[in-house]
Amino acid sequence: MKHLWAAMLVTVLFLSACGGANNASSNSSSGSSDSDKPSGPDLTTPAGAAKAVADAFASGDFAKFDPLWAKSATQEKKDKMKKEYGEIIAAGGPFKVEFKDADIVIEGDKAKVKSKLFIKPGKDDKAEEENETLDFVKEDGKWKYEG
Repeated sequence: MKHLWAAMLVTVLFLSACGGANNASSNSSSGSSDSDKPSGPDLTTPAGAAKAVADAFASGDFAKFDPLWAKSATQEKKDKMKKEYGEIIAAGGPFKVEFKDADIVIEGDKAKVKSKLFIKPGKDDKAEEENETLDFVKEDGKWKYEG
């Protein structure tokens, strides 16, 4: 009888420990994944920064560029781009930027991304294709768009 109680106690403790560990892992993994998620675009790589720029163009919302600009980007450059971008968006024509990882060249804290820019000047116009190089610079561990 003593052995039966001892075996049952060991089994209960074992099952409690296993169940507790599973619950703790599932809670900690879901908690850490929520806190590990970036609060904005992924700017840790030139590819992530280029994707963020492409998404900003595609959105039609110039304000999405605000967190992407490098400190070295002049206000004049930003204003010129905003004006040109705004005119095309106002006419109903979208932008689309495409690039391949193989088209990214990193040299120290600078990166160039060869891309194709598809612009429809107006809603009913045919898309125009332009080759464009997107320039990035690494600032405080993040890749930022120079223009």
